[in-house]
Amino acid sequence: MTDAARRRPLIAAATALGLVTIAWLGMYLYTRTDQVVAVAPAAASPSPAARAYACLETHDGRTDIAARGPNAECERLGAEHARRNIPRDDQQQAAVSALPLIRKAFHTGTSTTCHPRTGTRCETTTAPPFLIREAIQQAGFADTVVRPAQPGELAPEGETVAAVSVGTWCVLVTRSQSWFLGTLPDGTCLQP
Repeated sequence: MTDAARRRPLIAAATALGLVTIAWLGMYLYTRTDQVVAVAPAAASPSPAARAYACLETHDGRTDIAARGPNAECERLGAEHARRNIPRDDQQQAAVSALPLIRKAFHTGTSTTCHPRTGTRCETTTAPPFLIREAIQQAGFADTVVRPAQPGELAPEGETVAAVSVGTWCVLVTRSQSWFLGTLPDGTCLQP
């Protein structure tokens, strides 16, 4: 038996292990309930028209991707990035570090009510926007807008969204998701 023939099963096994690892990682990221979604520019460019964005999408092998059509959430996120300024890389860590403080303040006043006797599931109520804004500002983030999401925005329409300015970055937070984005052309994170 030649060396090439002996290596063939090892190469096949290593390839299979690599594919399984990649599939597991994709499914892990896809099934997380408290997702942090960040789509970064594929390449830095001085021209906003030359920016490109990519979203990771897992494929279960049973669904024809072409028949399913485009990923609406990914398209919305790409459009949102395209209309915003490119944030400075040297300020990204400050935005990432601010997220836990912003999320904690966002959930101040959130309550969960369960009805075990009636068999209904638990309901979570988010605090009113003005209380969330006050809590985020008390956490040290003065430039904050909190309001219900409007049609066409990243968050589902009507869901409470907080937009916090951290340098040239904007941290947008809802009850279950967070996004890191650049500022709007006017320098704000979200129109009041």
